[in-house]
Amino acid sequence: MFYVKAMIFMRFIVVYVAFLVCIALTVLRHMLHHYQTISSIPGWAIGLGLLGLTIIVVIGLIWINRGTESYEKQHPA
Repeated sequence: MFYVKAMIFMRFIVVYVAFLVCIALTVLRHMLHHYQTISSIPGWAIGLGLLGLTIIVVIGLIWINRGTESYEKQHPA
């Protein structure tokens, strides 16, 4: 059960990261068009992206951990 949830979560993370990269590249292209250099991109934009990714990873780890605990209760060693 743990491995199934882990695999589902990993697929979800891969899809989510790919989605984020597409959005980030689109936003970067527009920002580069306006700001001309990467260093002038606002810090909040980068921070918001990192915060979102961190929240998704934490939720996924909690989800996997809860699945593992319930599996261990159902199948004691």
